[in-house]
Amino acid sequence: MSDAATSQEICRLVMPISAIDGLSEAHWAEGLAILSEATEEAGFISNLVSNADDVGIIQKRIIQNLYGNPIVVCDVRGKNPNVPHAVAVGSAKMREACLPASSG
Repeated sequence: MSDAATSQEICRLVMPISAIDGLSEAHWAEGLAILSEATEEAGFISNLVSNADDVGIIQKRIIQNLYGNPIVVCDVRGKNPNVPHAVAVGSAKMREACLPASSG
């Protein structure tokens, strides 16, 4: 990883990644690609809030990633209760949050 990449801040993405609410896994993968591109164009390194290099308890990893990064983008289109919960946790820690909207 280059010095420029290591100095960039990470934007954590919070969203479903599996089929839910009539929306397929491919739908969420496309949404992830769009959000990743947008956050990277804004100068951040994008990464799912659940991603980590180590193996461990996913809930702990998500909380640590929410606390450890300055901004969170949350896709709340599905009825996955974990996403609004992550928004609340990030908000309680005074993190900037972006809730993108879709049309159609």
